[in-house]
Amino acid sequence: MVKRMMRILRLDNRPIDVTPEDWNWLVEHYSSDTFKVASERNKRNRAKQVIRHTSGPRSFAEVEELTRDPATGEKATPDAVWEIQHTHKTNGGRVWLDPKSKEIHGRLKELVSQQKDNQHPLTGDEILESVLGEKSGYVRGKGYGKKPITKRARQQIDVEASVSSAIEVIRDRMQAEFDRKVQEDRADYEGKIQDERDNYEHKLQEEHNEL
Repeated sequence: MVKRMMRILRLDNRPIDVTPEDWNWLVEHYSSDTFKVASERNKRNRAKQVIRHTSGPRSFAEVEELTRDPATGEKATPDAVWEIQHTHKTNGGRVWLDPKSKEIHGRLKELVSQQKDNQHPLTGDEILESVLGEKSGYVRGKGYGKKPITKRARQQIDVEASVSSAIEVIRDRMQAEFDRKVQEDRADYEGKIQDERDNYEHKLQEEHNEL
């Protein structure tokens, strides 16, 4: 009886921007045992969460994209994005939602600061991966998608690029040396031809004088 009365009350309180058919479906859906079981399960899962955030359904990647500077195209560092996601504003500044989030932020911030003097600085994704740990198929904290290149692979690419550049330099030097040698040989050959021509003309002149 109580359930029936509650259902009638809900049906009678339809928002003006929702059609009767849609509202009836919503009331039935939220009153179903399937929805109630799922709701309780989600409630228990949320209670187990150690790390909380304030960005709702937005992922780390979405929040990160919102920080992109329109002038430079650069995004905020991982520690800055993490702080946006896991704190809320108060009159006294930003307050962390939980101790674990604050602890992770400290590790992210430290790793970000270390990249200033690093010859091969880590990318934002690599910093997240270093602090939050690896998980097959995606960057933890950023959802599924194309996994960024690892530091080792990037260093390998840098080495290959350096070797390729060195080979190109050597090839250019060899070509320059070859061209120089060809020019010298050509100059020597032309010099010899000129000497022979001068000698021949000199002999002709001597023979002419004798006549």
